[in-house]
Amino acid sequence: MKGGVNVGQHTFHIHVIPNSEAFKIVGWDHWRKALKIKVKNRAEGGKANKELINELTKLLNHEVMIKSGHTGRNKTIVVFCEDDELPEIYKKLKINEAE
Repeated sequence: MKGGVNVGQHTFHIHVIPNSEAFKIVGWDHWRKALKIKVKNRAEGGKANKELINELTKLLNHEVMIKSGHTGRNKTIVVFCEDDELPEIYKKLKINEAE
């Protein structure tokens, strides 16, 4: 509970592209059914995962964690937020809710 309000755990499937020029949300990958995100760091020693979590936490202004896929490019992340905040989360992640 956060300030007396139930906070939900909302999962998103993402595909991470490490060793890119900058952190960037590329958009929805219809083939993978996942959000494509570029990160600057290489995929070694957890650096790309740490950047991913830090940047998403900053962007969304909510706690974010990796639920699965710690060692691969395909991951499931969890965003801790209230249900009524989801439209704003989708907008920031560049996800069309109909997808």
